[in-house]
Amino acid sequence: IDEPGTNYRDVLQSWFVSGPHQPVTEEDSPGIPKILVDGKEIRSITVGPLSVGSNVNISCQVELMPPLSVHIRLDGNYNFEVGVPRVIECLVVGSYPAPFVGWFLGDSLLTPTSYKQIDDGNATVSTLTLSPALEDSRKYLTCRAHNMLIPLEQFEEKVTINVGFAPKCETKLIKRIGVVKQEPETVTCTVQAAPAPSVSGTRYSSNLTWHPRDSDFGRLECRATNSFGIQKIPCLYNITQGGPPETPECDIARSVASHLNVDCRLGWDGGRKQTVIFELVDESQNLIRRVNDSNGHYRFRNLPENENFTATYYSSNSRGKSKPVTLVLKSLASAIKESKMQRERNNHTASSHWMSYVEPIIGMFTISIAVVAIGLGTQLFYINRDTEDAEPDLVPRHTESCHRNTDSVLEPESLELTNTPFCSPVVPTCSVLIGCPNSPTDETNNEDEDDEDDSQQSFFV
Repeated sequence: IDEPGTNYRDVLQSWFVSGPHQPVTEEDSPGIPKILVDGKEIRSITVGPLSVGSNVNISCQVELMPPLSVHIRLDGNYNFEVGVPRVIECLVVGSYPAPFVGWFLGDSLLTPTSYKQIDDGNATVSTLTLSPALEDSRKYLTCRAHNMLIPLEQFEEKVTINVGFAPKCETKLIKRIGVVKQEPETVTCTVQAAPAPSVSGTRYSSNLTWHPRDSDFGRLECRATNSFGIQKIPCLYNITQGGPPETPECDIARSVASHLNVDCRLGWDGGRKQTVIFELVDESQNLIRRVNDSNGHYRFRNLPENENFTATYYSSNSRGKSKPVTLVLKSLASAIKESKMQRERNNHTASSHWMSYVEPIIGMFTISIAVVAIGLGTQLFYINRDTEDAEPDLVPRHTESCHRNTDSVLEPESLELTNTPFCSPVVPTCSVLIGCPNSPTDETNNEDEDDEDDSQQSFFV
């Protein structure tokens, strides 16, 4: 549009789709939208006549437009860590009607997380949450926009992604390293990483060699780093005093008379590679078998069935050997005989064990019975004595007057009644007169009282 102050003209200058005063052709700038009127392409529009200072409103209705640009927003970071989801966006500018946006990883179609239009429909954003596997490294990640009215044209952008992870220790265990003073020691730090770590010139491990001193004991750490970061949890090594290996624990089974199975669990190796030695001799101390390996698993066949053997095993390394263990392996017949003898000994031991409790119990029971018997006898004795004292043999005499009979008169009467031979008692008999006076004078004085008390009686004892 002409600026004020110039030579005014009734006809406005042409307005081009590429901007004022800069008309271009499609060949010079491919992808520029076309303006069509009744099917004919119009490269310029003439508007007028207009007065100077008048407002001009020009509108253009777009019926078809392909995507102008497709861009994957990664901010320059093409690294994807294994197992860590990452949200990425694809921005499509232009396109009418709105485009369909698809994601591809290699040849695999991915499902986007969200889809929306921004800037009054002039741009489209597709969001994808991606968590690739390690084998997806170096594959193309493609964002492809497609206008349904232009079926033969596709607009896309593709990038190459790197998939990996920061270094981590090959094992989570703390490895024990046995060292000896002034003896060269090498520790190997082994990690897993993708891509290769920079801990050493090799890909997955690094070696540390030194001559230990008295103070070189404690914990040693190893860390690695690569393009995905530094190792978070270091590899740990416990530096201790080295020496001969520990004695292994071996399970020996002779389930078949001629077969022998040996399975050993190794102890600490003392800082050097160890070997388990197993020896087998017969009753005459002749060596039958001698084997050694680093696992401690042996299978012996075709052994004499009726012989007893002696087995000796231990571990050995360059620094010495462990304390040997010796076991006697019985044959089947010897085992049966020994088992029978053992059962007899157990039965005898059980009987002796019970008798040690039964004998004291019987003794205590006998003593208890004796104490009870003595107590009952004593109680009965006192009861009988008290009864004799409280109730003497009283014979009532029915007379109205009280008088005393002499002992000489009572004795013959007693003899006449019993018709038994008479023996003079140790205690002379006597008569007890209940209520009688002590003298004839008292008897006379008490006659009146006797009449009033008819219950007065005399008794013989």
